[in-house]
Amino acid sequence: MNNGQADRQALANALRGLELEDMMAVLHQSLVRFRGEINAETINLVLDEKQRIVKRTEALQFVRTGETMADIGGLANLKRYLDEIQLTFTDKARERRVDVARGVLIAGIPGTGKSLAAKACAGGRHPRPLLRMSISELMAQGGGIVGQAQGRIHLAIKVIEATAPCVLWIDEIEKSLGGGGGEMDGGTRSDIMADLLTWMQESTAPVFIVATANDAAALRPELVRRFDETFFVDVPGPTARREIFSLHLGKRALAPADFDLARLVEAAQGYTGAEIEKAVIRATRKALVREEAGADYRVTTEDVLASLGEITPVAESMADRLALYRRFDARPADSNDPETGQPGYETAVENQDVRW
Repeated sequence: MNNGQADRQALANALRGLELEDMMAVLHQSLVRFRGEINAETINLVLDEKQRIVKRTEALQFVRTGETMADIGGLANLKRYLDEIQLTFTDKARERRVDVARGVLIAGIPGTGKSLAAKACAGGRHPRPLLRMSISELMAQGGGIVGQAQGRIHLAIKVIEATAPCVLWIDEIEKSLGGGGGEMDGGTRSDIMADLLTWMQESTAPVFIVATANDAAALRPELVRRFDETFFVDVPGPTARREIFSLHLGKRALAPADFDLARLVEAAQGYTGAEIEKAVIRATRKALVREEAGADYRVTTEDVLASLGEITPVAESMADRLALYRRFDARPADSNDPETGQPGYETAVENQDVRW
């Protein structure tokens, strides 16, 4: 396929879901602005039009993101899986009658890269619009009234399908669709979840749902079963920590080879990726203060180690939840780690002794 054909196919994919009137308007705008040419800017115009549609409901947010899987340290199994399922949204998959992937649930303690993975899902080789849904906001708009809240979820679903193919990100899903609710909110939450479950089961729109949860144990089994896969994101092991340090040092124009990564990796055992990033950030600030006092700007291994010592790992306060997560029927997001003894991608399910 030459570049012209590829551009036209990309435009056709981007236009999917738009009403005819909206489609004609954005194409006319493109023809006038780019003198009949189809290029990357034409695709951006279509995405802008879809963003305008999303703004019709305050329960959805159009997220502009440039993250890809290359921006994530560790999580080898999850990244491989997400990269593979992106193929189900291609023209070749439609020709082969391959079912579009429905979604993935990513569970783990805060700071382990769940939200970053959700954003990266929309990037990479097959970029798609990323929508973030706030079910709590949807319920608040409805004032807890069943009819109003259900009307808003139906509108949100219509807008999501109009934006397809896209990625739908439901962050901290347990806070809005956990086991609570029912009589306490007049049944609003239960009705919203019933509508969402039905849509997830029956919709044929090319929408991939990424749900993240800090406490997946609070989720109902019927919701968990709607996802193709469930991944558990543990604190990073040695290999992942090295990748994370290298990634965040490199982002700040620091050469990883100038640091004693072996010492840093050992000192950061039990720290999340977010905490490792925070330590690197603090180290750069220490170097900036020294530069202001007349020294050369130089970030050292000792700076990073000192910054790590100032951070209390969240894994310490959530040790019980971590231990419980490691027994759930979920695939580990990273490869086999000798520190935790977690099984690898292919053997995870058969070694579990606790079911959802």
